[in-house]
Amino acid sequence: MEVKNPIIEKFELMKNYSNEFYGPLRTNDTKADNVVPLHLVSLVLMSIIIFTNFNFDKEKLKNRVLFVLKSPAIREHLYVITCFLVSMMFMPIVVLIVSAFKIYRAYVAKCIKNNKSFKGFLVGEDSFWVCEDDHAKSVINVLAFVNCGSDVSDKMHEKLLTSIRDRIHSKLMLPNTFPKMFYRKKRDESGYYYWTDENYLTINDYVRFMNNSQDMFMTDDDFKDQMSSICNQSLPANHSALWECLISRQAIQYDDGIKYPVIFRVHHSVGDGVALLRLFLEALADKEDVNIEGNPVLMQTDNSFSMKFMRFLSNVVTIIKTPSVLCTQMQKQIDINRIHPSKLSGNKKINWIYESNNNNNDEDSTPLLTVVKLLKRKFPGSRFSNILLAALSKSLKDYFMFKKMDVPKDMTVVIPARICHESPTLKLQNKFSVALQTIPIDMNRTTERVERVRRNSQVVISSPDYQINYFLLSVVAGLFPDWILKNIINSKHATMAVSNLPGPNFSLKINGFAFESVGFFIPNVGQTACGITILSYNNKLHFGAIADENSVGSVKDLGMILNGMVNELHGMAENLM
Repeated sequence: MEVKNPIIEKFELMKNYSNEFYGPLRTNDTKADNVVPLHLVSLVLMSIIIFTNFNFDKEKLKNRVLFVLKSPAIREHLYVITCFLVSMMFMPIVVLIVSAFKIYRAYVAKCIKNNKSFKGFLVGEDSFWVCEDDHAKSVINVLAFVNCGSDVSDKMHEKLLTSIRDRIHSKLMLPNTFPKMFYRKKRDESGYYYWTDENYLTINDYVRFMNNSQDMFMTDDDFKDQMSSICNQSLPANHSALWECLISRQAIQYDDGIKYPVIFRVHHSVGDGVALLRLFLEALADKEDVNIEGNPVLMQTDNSFSMKFMRFLSNVVTIIKTPSVLCTQMQKQIDINRIHPSKLSGNKKINWIYESNNNNNDEDSTPLLTVVKLLKRKFPGSRFSNILLAALSKSLKDYFMFKKMDVPKDMTVVIPARICHESPTLKLQNKFSVALQTIPIDMNRTTERVERVRRNSQVVISSPDYQINYFLLSVVAGLFPDWILKNIINSKHATMAVSNLPGPNFSLKINGFAFESVGFFIPNVGQTACGITILSYNNKLHFGAIADENSVGSVKDLGMILNGMVNELHGMAENLM
């Protein structure tokens, strides 16, 4: 009969079970802040338990210490303490380096301020995204379709172009509204980037047609090839401008109507997905259709004294754990599989699956958003993203097998998440962090796959990885010039990034033009050459995939992965419910 260690049981009760996520936003910070400081308390309790329960008989002391060290929780705490103490030895060197670069940055700022167009250095969260190269530009591509029904004229695309220009000009170009949108980023010879309002571009440069073809229609496959070639192109003014909007002259004939594609391309230094979504909702969309109060990202934060104190303790724990987390991240093995190349080509492939309105006419077809919610209830303790990651896991396994590639045991994915609540006032900024999560690939049973994803996700959410990585993004990225920063942030571990963004439950309109379907595509970073995105929009799920040609070689292959996800979701619902 196995005898349980009472010390182990005490530590089991101190685990952080905060595991609720709503899309990219952590909604139970209150619960997390209450539990995370218990790690600090547990360190004190561990010492008290050891020294009060043990007598000082050498042999008994040796046996009990060995017994205690068998506990994974205690070994973890000892590892955290050891890394923290060792890091203190290097603290004088760290302080010296930080002070030197602060002085260097202040000197550069003093020199640049003589330029009247200087509008300040990029903050750390924005600086991360300007450390890009031609193989992977830091541009978020948003693809929307405007449904014209069956009535299309030669002038429809021109009306759409004029309408979008008028709305952007009247809402974004007013004084003191969103000046950041019309700044340009500029690199100083020192290696630091700064904003400048020296801008010669007009609204016609920002909003324009994407092609010069005189044909009225094009096929869906032709447009996917066009989108693949557009997604990694430079933005206007030699990539110093921050956004552009491209309207197609040609329409696409779908089963549920004739649609015109519209592409919004925004540099990631402008803001993250939540900020850009709010920009569309609050500044560009027709107001009569928008319910800002129902936006799930607008949530109140508890600022009571007790909660502030708990956050303070949480920050103390994060500081203590930072050295051990960084050591663990550096020791993490790099993914080895056929879709994780060592070098990017710069040629991108894009594909998507947008739920069509005509799905509602099929009585046997359940909307995917409803399917995922039902599956989430089927697995207690799971989250919306767990179900999506489990479906992606199965789809990737099928893809590897179909291509007769070696199926990896698991895969590392980057999971972005908002770590702070949105303010009532819209601000264009990057307030998100990332963490690495392992998902199983070579696994057969669906229930086991979902449970493994759930457990791995819980470990990531309960860890301080998001807070520590946000510190690196916000502080370290703003301290060093790009010739140092590029080497620090170069990511090689993960195969792909997966982003899940909750959008509005209605269709956006701009000057009466309804944007029926909307999806987005995240940029490749480092060696993370593939990105999967999921946007809930108008009560439908819209999937997107972008990959470097060295990762997934064709648009068709990307479609195979996305279709595999959708089929797995429906298959899970059919088999489990």
